[in-house]
Amino acid sequence: MFFSIVIPTYNRATLLPNLLDSLSKLRIPTDTEWEIIIVDNNSTDSTKDVVDRHIKQKRLPLRYIFEKEQGASNARNKGIRESKGEIVAFLDDDETVDEDWLAALREGFDRFQCAGLGGKTVAQWTFPPPDWYTTEGPFRIVGAVVTHNLGDGNLDYPVGKLLPGSGNMAVKKDCFQKYGFFRNDMGPIGDEYNFSEDTEFCARLIKGGERLVYWPKALAYNRVHQERATKEYLRLYHFRLGRARAQLHQPTNGERVYFNVPRYFFRMYGEALVQFLWAVVRRNKRAVFYYRLTLNRIGGQIIQHLLEKPPGPFRKFYKFLIKERRMGASKT
Repeated sequence: MFFSIVIPTYNRATLLPNLLDSLSKLRIPTDTEWEIIIVDNNSTDSTKDVVDRHIKQKRLPLRYIFEKEQGASNARNKGIRESKGEIVAFLDDDETVDEDWLAALREGFDRFQCAGLGGKTVAQWTFPPPDWYTTEGPFRIVGAVVTHNLGDGNLDYPVGKLLPGSGNMAVKKDCFQKYGFFRNDMGPIGDEYNFSEDTEFCARLIKGGERLVYWPKALAYNRVHQERATKEYLRLYHFRLGRARAQLHQPTNGERVYFNVPRYFFRMYGEALVQFLWAVVRRNKRAVFYYRLTLNRIGGQIIQHLLEKPPGPFRKFYKFLIKERRMGASKT
């Protein structure tokens, strides 16, 4: 079995060595070939020098590819096209892997005979979490920490509405030939952290009848970035998350809409607004922030739907609104 590990990277020269060092410690199963493809997505730092240094060390079957067109989807798609393996695995440049990660992928494909696997991803804190941040209870926050933990047993996707993330995922290469590549209008672009290119791709596979399996033995660790554990970042994150969810929205027959927005989004926004105001009255700071993020997320969904098909007289206004909302989400 031949694995191609595709790693898109953008201005992460200081973090990339951690991932490469962890890959150099992998235990490679017998009858397994592998290669690592670093796709430099137009970095302006010393990324190329870092990769060249590791290539010269000859510890890894490493290749360097440059992709000028900005966007993680563009970089991943370039890596897929350049890959030689029958299975393409994906990692992010701020991750590290368990020494049995590749062996676990091999075991999973042998055992399940599936189209793809999603591994378990655990957060790696390098600093104390802020006191207002919690991942437990009714006001738990998502966004600063990238995790994918569905337990210790294998499961078939979709689990609820969860699908694997491109930070720790492997797919048979012929799936890309059959179902297409990652959408380049979704996913991170440069320093702008957008979402759901991986979710959208996996949804295509499942819709096509392919089997995707959650396999926790394929274990990776994702570094928590300090600049993301801020309230400003989380507000913008949830607004963009809402826009991404709207892009994935599949309308149902008889769905009622106002200006291309499903009517129930307005009801959801109103309910969240009431909860937010009640939390303000009760002076529950965690609840206030939680419902503030909820409003940002639903607001992002509404605005994305408006942008997709705005009424003619309001088209310029909506474009102005989205520009202002992007700025305001990071300031308020």
